[in-house]
Amino acid sequence: MIIQLIGASGSGKSTLAGAVGRLAHLPVLHSDHYLWQDSDFTIMRPIDQQHAMLQADLARHSSFVLDGGVHRWLPEGALRPTLLVLLRLDQDTRMERLRQREWLRYGARCLPGGDHYALTEEFLEWAATYETALAHEEHTSLAGHFQLLRQAPCPCLILWNTRPAEELAQLIFRTAQQLESAAPA
Repeated sequence: MIIQLIGASGSGKSTLAGAVGRLAHLPVLHSDHYLWQDSDFTIMRPIDQQHAMLQADLARHSSFVLDGGVHRWLPEGALRPTLLVLLRLDQDTRMERLRQREWLRYGARCLPGGDHYALTEEFLEWAATYETALAHEEHTSLAGHFQLLRQAPCPCLILWNTRPAEELAQLIFRTAQQLESAAPA
C-alpha cells in the first residue's frame, strides 16, 4: 500500500501523513527530506541524489505514506501509489499557519533585519501564489496538482482539511484498504 499526499505548503500534509502512518503502521517518507540538504531549506539536493535517495527508500519499503510530491524529478512510472490524495485548506488559514511555522522554525531570524528575513518573505510570497499560478509556471500550484490528478495512474481523493487529522486519516486508510482488496491479484 502506497498512499501519497500532495497539496500546498501549510495545508497539513505532514500532520495528516503522520496520522495515516500511525493508523496504518506504515513508515512516512517526506519529500522535503529528498529535496533539501539543509534545515533552513536553502540548499537543494541535485536531482540525481534526490532520485537515488528515494529509490533506496522504495527498495526498503514496499508500503508507506509519502508526504509531498516527487513527480517533478522521479521518472514516470517509478512510483505507483494505491491512492493519491490532494489536501486542500483555505488560503487565509494556510498562510497564517505558514507564518506561524516560520516563526517557530526561525524565531527572530525571520523578522526584518534577521538573516532569514528575505528567505521567509520570498517563501511566503511563493506560497501565496499556490491557487493562482498556472501549471506550466509552477508544478506545485493548484493547477499543477489538478494536472497531476488527471494523469494519475491510481484513484485520487480531494479532501478539505476541515476535520481532525485522525478522522481524515481513517477515511484515507479505509479507502486505500478498499482499493487494495478490490485490486486484481
